[in-house]
This record gives sequence, structure tokens and C-alpha cells, in this order.
Amino acid sequence: MGADYKLTKEQTLSVAVRHEERETNLAAGNSEILAETGGRTDGAIKLLHAPLNADGAKKDYEIYGLAQATLHRDADRDPNNRGGVGGRYDLNDRVSLNGEATAGDGGWGGKAGAEYRVSDRTTYYSNYVLDTDRTDNGYRGRQSNFAVGGK
Repeated sequence: MGADYKLTKEQTLSVAVRHEERETNLAAGNSEILAETGGRTDGAIKLLHAPLNADGAKKDYEIYGLAQATLHRDADRDPNNRGGVGGRYDLNDRVSLNGEATAGDGGWGGKAGAEYRVSDRTTYYSNYVLDTDRTDNGYRGRQSNFAVGGK
């Protein structure tokens, strides 16, 4: 669950809370410690700076900083405190690049991607993500994912 608050025309503050319960330990060879069964609640905050030109038009980049902290966790769950920076750069009116680097309890993480805007209604994208806390596989450690799609 999250919310955004526009501080100024150029700055947006986002806050979010996520609670997760892991009930299975089968993915880690029946080891509760490796599977990290139990619950954890994380809170996150992000400050986005999207500067404007003198005429009020959006510039060709935006940057952000983020922080995440574990608010509550069961004994078998590791904390997930993280911090990082990221941004987006528009190469032109159709192509943009984005990236993010984070560090924390689980090690280094990151994201690198590109978007191609075909029209106002269609965008193609590709992203490579190195995630230290995937919730869909029950495995502890860094997991990478490459996705290509359209929206």
C-alpha cells in the first residue's frame, strides 16, 4: 500500500508499506531458516526530483533517492533495510533509459532498462533487475530477471 504527495511542482514524496507472509519451506529443501518462513513488514520512502525548464516543461531527466526499513519481522525472517538512488533520462521524445542502484542487508541490487514510446497509447520496454529479496521463489539470495513487454 502506498501514497504519493506532491511537495512542489518538481518534487514528489512517496511512502509505502508492504507486509509479506511466507508459509512454505519446500523451495529451500525443507529448511525453515533458508526459506525464511514467517512474516515481515517493510516501510519505504522515495523522494523524486523531476526538474522543469524555465517555461514549465519537464526536463529530459529525473532522479530519486529511496530508503526502506524493516518495521517488524518474525524471528526466521531477515531484515530488509535498504537505501539507493535511481533515475531516468530521455534520449529523445520516444526513447528513455532508466536505472537504479541499491544496497542493504541483502547486498547490492539494481535495475537497468529502456523504454520506446510508439504512440501516446503504446510503449515497449525492457528491464534487467538484480533483486535481493524476491518473494515469488522462496529462495534466499540474489535473483535476476530480464523482462521485455509492452503497455
